[in-house]
Amino acid sequence: MKVLAPTPIRSNGSSPRAPSRRFPSFRRRGFSLLEVVITISVVAIAVGGAASTLLVTSNLTRSSGQSGNAFAAAQELVERIRGEEFAQVFARYNGDPADDPDGPGTAPGSGFDVALLSPRALDPDGLPGEVRFPVAPGTPGVLREDQPLLGRTIDLDLDGAIDANDKALDYALLPVEVRVDWQGPGGGRSVEIQTVLLRP
Repeated sequence: MKVLAPTPIRSNGSSPRAPSRRFPSFRRRGFSLLEVVITISVVAIAVGGAASTLLVTSNLTRSSGQSGNAFAAAQELVERIRGEEFAQVFARYNGDPADDPDGPGTAPGSGFDVALLSPRALDPDGLPGEVRFPVAPGTPGVLREDQPLLGRTIDLDLDGAIDANDKALDYALLPVEVRVDWQGPGGGRSVEIQTVLLRP
């Protein structure tokens, strides 16, 4: 049987420590080129993602504001049209200045501007807003029952038949579409309000 010698006790009452093992130092003096490249790549991706999110959010906010502006302008014009004398609405807001009630070029016409909105590139009159009636292409001053608007043809003089005659002077119903087309931050945008006016 092997007897272990008792651990000597120092005069201060503590036991002697076992000798400590020393490991080689792995302290680093800098970054390698690969680590620098990886760090820069990670930071660039994070910054790019944040910038992209900010851009999308900004575009959505701007687009929403433009849509609200366009709708408000269209609604305001519809209310103004409803306040006009019924028999003169078509003459005042169609695209033919020759039939304006107070003389050629004196009525508002079919096009209108909307603040802070840019018209689309190929817009014929350079104005984002337009008032539409059932007219044939190339004849803006001729009101026709056989030309669809609001998705259908309408018996404008209420005689029970749909024909191709001009109803500009004897319409009893008048379908109206007020539309705003503009170039938004994400491309072409549009809003429209449709209504049918009835002779009082």
